[in-house]
Amino acid sequence: MYDAEMDAEPHNLKLEEDLGDKFRETSKCTKEDLKKIIEWKFDAPRLAGRRKLITAYIEESTADFIARTTEEGFRAEEDLERLQKFKSIKGIGNALAKRNPIIS
Repeated sequence: MYDAEMDAEPHNLKLEEDLGDKFRETSKCTKEDLKKIIEWKFDAPRLAGRRKLITAYIEESTADFIARTTEEGFRAEEDLERLQKFKSIKGIGNALAKRNPIIS
């Protein structure tokens, strides 16, 4: 669920900018980066349960699997292929996998 107030907060803008720069440079996402994105995207108190669940799912994947899969996703030519790659990481659904300013 999009929350315009969250985007307006300076710490979220800085995180988005920093991660976006990193992803454009490295074309991959670490397990820790992914957990930061989940914290940012599901920061609202009403989403605490979802944040905890998705973070637990992410913990089930190895750091190597996440790095390799996100690199393949970032390098994908087609949006559908990109979505499929990102969504192959347990816990990542459409809301987190869609192309957005942080990765484009």
